[in-house]
Amino acid sequence: MKTTLETVLITDGAVGALMKREIPAVAAFKLRKIANAMVTEIKAYNETREEKLKIAADKDENGEPKLEAVMDGEKEVGKKYVIEPEKLKELDKELGELLKKEVEINAEALTVEDFGDAKITAHEIPDWII
Repeated sequence: MKTTLETVLITDGAVGALMKREIPAVAAFKLRKIANAMVTEIKAYNETREEKLKIAADKDENGEPKLEAVMDGEKEVGKKYVIEPEKLKELDKELGELLKKEVEINAEALTVEDFGDAKITAHEIPDWII
C-alpha cells in the first residue's frame, strides 16, 4: 500500500485505537502488520527530524545544540532546541516536503469483509488501509 508519510503520522492514533477493538483474527492480523510497518516509517521520520533539529539549532561554546526550557506556567515540561527564525523557516519547509513523500506500507490491505460482524463505523478506519 502506498500513502504519504504525513498520512501515516496522522492516522497512527486511529490505527492504534482500532487495534484495541474486538475484531476478527484476520482483521487483527492484517491491522497488526500495517501498524508494524507504520512504526518503521514513523521511527525513521522522528530520527530524521531530530537529526535535522540538532543541525539547525544554535550551538553553545562546546558546539552542542542549545536547549531552552518549555514552561507550563511555572513548571518546566520539557526542552526545545534554540533555532534562529530563518533556519526554523527553512527546516519547516524541508520537513514539510518530507511529509509529502510517498511511502510503501508492506502489508496486505484490509477489506470490509475482514471485520465480519464487528461493530465498527467507517470513520474509525483510515481509508488508505482498506
